[in-house]
Amino acid sequence: QIQAPGGGGGVHAPGEKPQAPAPLRHRPPPVMSGATAARLHAFLMVGAFIVLTPVGIIIARYMKHLEPLWFQVHFYVQSAAVVSAVFALWLALTYMYPFGTAGYWHGQVGLVAVLLMVIQPINGYMRPGKMAANRTAWKLFHRYTGLGAVGLGTLNVLTGLQIAYEHRWGNVGLSTLAVGATIGGLVGLAVILESRKKVEEERIKMDNKV
Repeated sequence: QIQAPGGGGGVHAPGEKPQAPAPLRHRPPPVMSGATAARLHAFLMVGAFIVLTPVGIIIARYMKHLEPLWFQVHFYVQSAAVVSAVFALWLALTYMYPFGTAGYWHGQVGLVAVLLMVIQPINGYMRPGKMAANRTAWKLFHRYTGLGAVGLGTLNVLTGLQIAYEHRWGNVGLSTLAVGATIGGLVGLAVILESRKKVEEERIKMDNKV
């Protein structure tokens, strides 16, 4: 007989598969399967990075005339995106790919994107006053960490769709079409709002010259 690693009476005969330690043998079954967790993970990540965060950015850039409502809505939309992304990350680490999975860059990029997103509402809450000396530095940091989160998150959603296709998780073609349509719609809305913003700025300049 051979003593199993760790002691505790785990003795087995040569060639016999050793039993797992008691805490592992009595571990309750998972709440959901890996495939179900993957689908929910994808849904939450799309909601966070493709819908909520871009909407929050659009509000911050084009709705500032609705002071102070725009900031409150922007803050809560971004906070909802953070909750969605963090829960999606938890699903991935718990049911799909835990820490230490070697070479899985999709998860590594996703982790960085979520961390950048978590910074946003914290940084927004610490927003200095308009006349503060560090206002410009704060604005640049907040803007570019937010854009970095959206860029990395969008990249990860697209690679996630590829992974879903490889594993045959649901109707990937329809999901890809929905994601593409959402991105296209939000980009189109941003282009329209940006053009209107430029026109309004030019009109104000002309009025000031008169």
